[in-house]
Amino acid sequence: MLVFENTPDPIAYSKDLVTHPDHIALAQETAEKSMVLIKNAGQILLFRKDVKRVLVMGKLADQENTGDHGSSRVYPPYVITPLQGLRRYFGDAVEVLHRDESQLSEARQLAKEVDCVIVIAGNDYNDEGEYTSPSSLDEMFNPIITGYQQMGKPFKAALVKLIKKLGISTFQIQEGMAPGGDRHSLSLKAEQIRMIENVADANPNTVVCLVTGSMIMIDAWAKNIPGILHSWYTGMEGGTALANILFGEVNPSGKLPFSIPTSVEHLPYFSSTDKEITYDLYHGYTLLDKNGYQPAYPFGFGLTYTSFERSNLVVVKKDDRLEVSVTVSNTGDREGAEVV
Repeated sequence: MLVFENTPDPIAYSKDLVTHPDHIALAQETAEKSMVLIKNAGQILLFRKDVKRVLVMGKLADQENTGDHGSSRVYPPYVITPLQGLRRYFGDAVEVLHRDESQLSEARQLAKEVDCVIVIAGNDYNDEGEYTSPSSLDEMFNPIITGYQQMGKPFKAALVKLIKKLGISTFQIQEGMAPGGDRHSLSLKAEQIRMIENVADANPNTVVCLVTGSMIMIDAWAKNIPGILHSWYTGMEGGTALANILFGEVNPSGKLPFSIPTSVEHLPYFSSTDKEITYDLYHGYTLLDKNGYQPAYPFGFGLTYTSFERSNLVVVKKDDRLEVSVTVSNTGDREGAEVV
């Protein structure tokens, strides 16, 4: 932080640099290169471009969902949702329908009639945002007051004290009123699982796109779904990127930054209410390795629409480190990137 604070900016940042075309293009490229295809049974993806009707499922499909509303939040002038991205991709040539978790009977019938089904499921800032759900105003305000005092801002500390004093006699925060914090379950919401199960056997060309910032357990429904894509919180051009991945304009090249276990029992004990807890060095994929658990999808996993060959592996020991090099060749018929 000291280095950052004392390093001068290389240029002056003017307003016209905000959402500059180069930055928008980079946002789209980042979204495209980040998505991870973890299941593609029967080579269901990439979808054929000659489709005539597409069904998009889920409330999140039509929601601006860029993730956390805490310290990492930004305010782009627009966000291309998955539904908007697909409609923009096809224009008027293809009918792109949308139904959500409250329209399951109608959606199931439509799923039988369309060329493919794209389910958008996962989380938003209410599920894994930088928020807390304090049990009282004391619990919420006291750290803020202390923080301002320690920052040498007594006026702001006094102002928060006043707000607290005025409000504490008339208002008490109830559990669950404030959004965000830790998820109560590593699985999808029950209504989302019902949505997936409802269309899973209605159309064999069904793909589930997982919007999330962390791992989601998929064991409850994955066996009936041929295609699963981790699409993450994809930013302002996320809908554009998703359409490009699903219909083959871009080859998926992302890799999982975590392992997906076959059971939550293979993970460390977790509680959001314990006052104290101790974890040792092993967690995530290192814990799975240590205990000999085979994950459903391992750290670094990610499928592609092309194929790659690795050769000429060379490992050289230099002092206290290893230098590794390898030749990577694209042996398929599509352009693509690979992470070794």
